[in-house]
Amino acid sequence: MPTGHVEKRSKNAWSIVIDLGRDSATGQRQRIRRTVKGATKRQAEAELRRLLAEVEAGTYVEPTKLTLGEYLRRWLADGPGQRVRPRTLEDYARVAERHIVPALGHVRLSALQPLQIQELYSRLLEDGRLDGTGSLSPRSVQLVHVVLHSALRQAVRWLLIVRNPADAVDVPRPRRRQPPMLRPDALTRLLEAARGHRDETLVQFALMTGMRRGELLALTWEAVDLERRVVQVYRALARVPGGSAPAEAPKTKRSRRQVALPVAAVQLLRDLRRRQLEDRLRAGPTYQDQDLVFCNADGSRIYPDAVSHRFRAISLQAGLGGFRFHDLRHAHATWLLAQGVHPKVVQERLGHEAVSTTLDIYSHVVPTLQREAADAIDATIGHRLGTESRRRPD
Repeated sequence: MPTGHVEKRSKNAWSIVIDLGRDSATGQRQRIRRTVKGATKRQAEAELRRLLAEVEAGTYVEPTKLTLGEYLRRWLADGPGQRVRPRTLEDYARVAERHIVPALGHVRLSALQPLQIQELYSRLLEDGRLDGTGSLSPRSVQLVHVVLHSALRQAVRWLLIVRNPADAVDVPRPRRRQPPMLRPDALTRLLEAARGHRDETLVQFALMTGMRRGELLALTWEAVDLERRVVQVYRALARVPGGSAPAEAPKTKRSRRQVALPVAAVQLLRDLRRRQLEDRLRAGPTYQDQDLVFCNADGSRIYPDAVSHRFRAISLQAGLGGFRFHDLRHAHATWLLAQGVHPKVVQERLGHEAVSTTLDIYSHVVPTLQREAADAIDATIGHRLGTESRRRPD
């Protein structure tokens, strides 16, 4: 059990000394020393008792002059590197340097308070854009919180602070964007606008499979089985500023999946394969064969941003301003749910981590499913129940 005492240093200062015994490895005596200024002996003894209680409870943390800014850079170098992707780590570093360090980087890590964090979030919501043109969105502020909370959680594990001050902060919750419905007339206009476009097959295939942009652009012919009518989704192309990162495994286990293809999608791929072989013959030795299903005419990889930019022109031509390439995935899921396909099947097809995610995103389709469920009850047992109730004696 640790012991301690107080020693007078000067008129208004006392030293607190706590003996922790000898280090089992080195044999050296371990002590904690703390100076208390502007206090009486009784106050110094009270502080000694408090520190002894923390040591015995295992919650004592040695005070440090480490600032939050210094700690964040250390954390980014040593903390999340083994747990997150390089692109995610770059996002964390960008958020820290742009929004956290300028405001709170000078604050001592051990002195950081929840109110300071709360005030930071409020300022970002009011006037957080770096160009001075307005506020950050709740989603962006939520990302700031994710970075700061994760860093401070590690500081607790490293025994640099006793508790995580970000636990006591209210975090803005962004409104979930309701996926737009693609009505039959809108679908017709969209397909017509895409007719003859270089991305026509990509757009059609996205509608038929619900695959993500990065998954489509990383898809190889090796992962396609036209006879069995399936594709294996095991790689995705991530967007980075100025281009794209190398294809890598999707973020979650559920994202690695098998997607069954409708007959129409199989025919699309057969036609696409034939055109690619023609492109390869025309290009000759300059063709960049990467085995990609969706690629440029010379076989090279398509940048994700290029697809989104070109699709924006297609949607505008179709009179669907604001309809994004990712909304093709939403349209696919909405159609399946509206046709009565079980949400669990839709979840597995989309690669969502849980069926609750699918139902949360497409909650606007659920009322229709509820009505269909009620109609199904009427069709199966409702009329029998009605007959039985009429026969029941008074």
